[in-house]
Amino acid sequence: MLAAAVLSLATRPASTPAQVPAEWAADVRALLAAMDSIHPDPYRIHPRAEWERLAAEIEARVPTLRYHQFVAELARLVALAADGHTRLGNIRLADHQRVVVDPGPGEALDSFYPIDVHVFADGLYAVRAHGSHRALFGKKIVAINGVATAEAFDRVSPFIAADNDAWRLRVFPDLLRSPGFVAGAGLAASPAEPLRLTVAELDGRTQEHRVDVGLPPGDWMDVDRALRPDVERPLWRRLEGRFAFTHLPEGAVVYVRYREVQNAEGESIAVFAERLVRFVDSSKTERLVIDLRGNGGGNNYLNQPLIHGLIRATSVNRPGSLFVITDRGTFSAAMNFVGEVERNTHALFAGEPTGAPVNHYGDSRRVTLPASGIQVRISSLYWQFSDPRDARPWVVPDLPVPLRFEDWLSGRDPVIEAVLAYRHDESAPVRPPNTNWRRPTQKADLGPLVRW
Repeated sequence: MLAAAVLSLATRPASTPAQVPAEWAADVRALLAAMDSIHPDPYRIHPRAEWERLAAEIEARVPTLRYHQFVAELARLVALAADGHTRLGNIRLADHQRVVVDPGPGEALDSFYPIDVHVFADGLYAVRAHGSHRALFGKKIVAINGVATAEAFDRVSPFIAADNDAWRLRVFPDLLRSPGFVAGAGLAASPAEPLRLTVAELDGRTQEHRVDVGLPPGDWMDVDRALRPDVERPLWRRLEGRFAFTHLPEGAVVYVRYREVQNAEGESIAVFAERLVRFVDSSKTERLVIDLRGNGGGNNYLNQPLIHGLIRATSVNRPGSLFVITDRGTFSAAMNFVGEVERNTHALFAGEPTGAPVNHYGDSRRVTLPASGIQVRISSLYWQFSDPRDARPWVVPDLPVPLRFEDWLSGRDPVIEAVLAYRHDESAPVRPPNTNWRRPTQKADLGPLVRW
């Protein structure tokens, strides 16, 4: 079973009217019926009465909605499940790593703004864009179409299917690329409008930069390459492959990059795990670091050999020697891995809160709505890799380390720095791993995840 085979391409209607036909209102009830029959517990956060109120509101508005508005309203209804695996079918996780909003038919859902942005701990910045938008590079985006970025996030959040705010921050930048979603969320009057980004200059002044719909001719540019071409990217961004490991130059430390829970061509995760454990045992490794940043999952059944390898690697499976790095992109089958590591080893977690809970819903089924042909994905199973009482919305890092824009630009990895600087208190009592979900750090108040 694929706990993270979640998000797939939407089936596209044969024709897409500008104005939604009245008969498409039937899809709202079809969606509720599918939720009732497939999802194990869709109303645990938002009661059925709330779903009914929103469904009735959408039904009443159908004759006045344009296509992009109808899609956005369906996204808002689906998001009440508060489950990142239950969402519209055209929002998917490419290679279980990159969030992608696939083009769909209809107004401005088949085009994009030519810019990629990312939410860092210190705000919203462009990380990749068409060269014609170079004026944005290195500057903080403080408003979108005249709306402060914090408020813009709040406006878009109800349309994002997510278990927690970390995953909403993960998906938010990708919805900003879609004119249809920007307009559907009320950030623009229509999908034909440009994206007007207000950026802060170093002297405190602000300037507005216009990004038109569509891809102009020319090349795209990575902002870090454009501004700092001589800076080497950190290991977590440059070590290639679905999984790989290397020695860190700082000492007897082995660093593992685990990008995707899928076998690679020429090597399975099981074979990789055996090779890793042999190397750890033979090289007198003192610290093992497993980096899950951006790992959106895959097939959770493939995790077991790596988990078993970590359990028997006694030289590092002890407090202060085994570390797991997570971020908001750690999701689905990667969360199954997090749960098993947390429950069976003495690992410490570093980085950002995860994009999902350890106990979460997955294995989504594709449903085609009968009138519009729009597809949704609905979770069918509840994966419980932690204690049944574990209601955490995410795993809180024991070593919380936010990523700021300047870190990303300069090639610095503050998470690795924190891991290497950590010194374990040998006098501290050793906690049984199966009680790790209750350790004090999991109740810590992290404060705001972003300083917009």
